[in-house]
Amino acid sequence: LALKDGYLIKLVAEAKDGKITVAPMLVKQGSPFAVNGTLNVINFKTDLADDVMVVGVGAGSIETASAILSDIISIGKANAN
Repeated sequence: LALKDGYLIKLVAEAKDGKITVAPMLVKQGSPFAVNGTLNVINFKTDLADDVMVVGVGAGSIETASAILSDIISIGKANAN
């Protein structure tokens, strides 16, 4: 339904007033936030430069799984001592 109406469902993180939320949100197709694959977008709202947007490649599923496994092993080693 979202795609039919011109939207994509994207996992969006927002930090505002000291609170951080992460949730699936509707993003309009063609929006700078409608990235594909391993691309990530971050938008900073600033007093002096207004909005500053950065787009770049993030980690894929293999890289993320490897990092999580490494963290689990490190935690296991720390708890063994």
